[in-house]
Amino acid sequence: MKVNGLPVWGILLGGFVYWFFGFIFYGVLFTDVWMKAEGVSLAEAEAAAAAPGGMWWMVGGFVISLTITKGVAYVLKWRGWPNLPGALGTAFLLWAFFAVTMLGYDLVYVPRHDWAGFFVDIGYNYLGMSAAAVIITLMR
Repeated sequence: MKVNGLPVWGILLGGFVYWFFGFIFYGVLFTDVWMKAEGVSLAEAEAAAAAPGGMWWMVGGFVISLTITKGVAYVLKWRGWPNLPGALGTAFLLWAFFAVTMLGYDLVYVPRHDWAGFFVDIGYNYLGMSAAAVIITLMR
């Protein structure tokens, strides 16, 4: 199924995989590194998740991942649906010029200047955008 020439199922699956990588990165692999970078304790994170409506923030994270994935799809379409290496190259350029630079604001302006947290964030976004590009390309 396509809407505006975009593969809807590819965008949904790509957005889910992108979001799921966030769970793996922030909830399993790099939890301590990221929480230290953000200045958040485990108790604060658990309290926020348990608060009324706390799980809606997870839904918000999925919406963000889905929106980024849709953006990747639009750029792939704009590029004439490149092959898999071209799609990965497109994801790399989007990541390098948008994700890394936007995430760089925290590194530059937050007084902690936490490099470890920055690398966790850009690593997650690199894998997420790359996976989204591959899934969209395979499902177009």
